Amino acid sequence: MPKYVQVFGRLGNKTTDLKFFKHLVGTEYEIIVEPFCGSCAFSLNLFPDCEKYDYHFNDLDEDLFTLLNNINEYLEFEKRIHQQFKEFQKENHEHFSHTWLNTVKNIDSKFTKNFVNKYFIRGCWFKHKTNFNVNPNHLNIFNKANKTNNNYKQVMETYKDNDKALLFLDPPYLFSNNSSYIPQADDTDSTDIIIYILEYLKVCRCHVIFIINDLKILRYLFKDFIKSDYTRVYQLTNKKMKHIVITNY
Repeated sequence: MPKYVQVFGRLGNKTTDLKFFKHLVGTEYEIIVEPFCGSCAFSLNLFPDCEKYDYHFNDLDEDLFTLLNNINEYLEFEKRIHQQFKEFQKENHEHFSHTWLNTVKNIDSKFTKNFVNKYFIRGCWFKHKTNFNVNPNHLNIFNKANKTNNNYKQVMETYKDNDKALLFLDPPYLFSNNSSYIPQADDTDSTDIIIYILEYLKVCRCHVIFIINDLKILRYLFKDFIKSDYTRVYQLTNKKMKHIVITNY
């Protein structure tokens, strides 16, 4: 079996978290919806059957939206930049990360911002990629999916009464560093997202699974919907963070 890599990554994506809550997900749906899609890891890994499911990926980040609509072109861009890195590494030894970051930032491409967000963490080059073997089924899912660049509320209202839809919600966390995310609300007060989701869970007919950081105020607000929790150690900071898993089913 070939070893596949993610089509693209996003800081805070749920690829390594899925094992903690996949038993709560189920399979009895027709469409999988991610209003805050990020890397789309939830759909790609837990619902890989593109013949069985439809998909809706949404994100307000316009650069990410461009990537979603040009996946194959982006993969070629990645290969080219990593090849350039090998040549750059031979010629530059001092102030390596800073110089390489500026070099990449100056690349005139619609994919530059996403590439920088993926491979540079706090200004440092995170890793050099050598494997570009992407799961072809994931590419089929991206090609099939409905991809939008709308406010999350607009997307969620579309599926509010659809009992065949599963919505996966992974919004910006409260009291956390969300600087790498495009705000999903018109103002920067992300508590608006929490209030909206809480009221939505009380009345919607669609299925919803929602992951958020574990705070006492959130445990109080969602006490009727919390199904589980888990702790994840973040690789870059080696810090632990507890998450709560919320569903309406």
